[in-house]
Amino acid sequence: MPGSLVGINTQLPNRLVAHAISAGQVDALTGYTHLKREVNVGTRSRLDICLSNDRGKQCYVEVKNCTLVENGRAFFPDAITTRGLKHLNELQDLVSTGHRGVMFYLIQR
Repeated sequence: MPGSLVGINTQLPNRLVAHAISAGQVDALTGYTHLKREVNVGTRSRLDICLSNDRGKQCYVEVKNCTLVENGRAFFPDAITTRGLKHLNELQDLVSTGHRGVMFYLIQR
């Protein structure tokens, strides 16, 4: 990318976001005492992070690495993604049962 660096390591975003949540740096995701990564949900699917607390509240977080920027605006996805759609459907199902669901777009520019 002319004029900027772009993070393309697909494993790094999950680690960065998990670390930021654990360090209390994501205000919208505070109040949880446990963080588990790569959580099995639904049928043959995994979400990136499950947060929970001692009151039984759960928040499922799916991290997406966003690298496409045009005219100063980030876009996701940068290609057709059936896997991404599957993750959205899994989050929707979890939310419909009373859990919280979050799509976390990490823009690495």
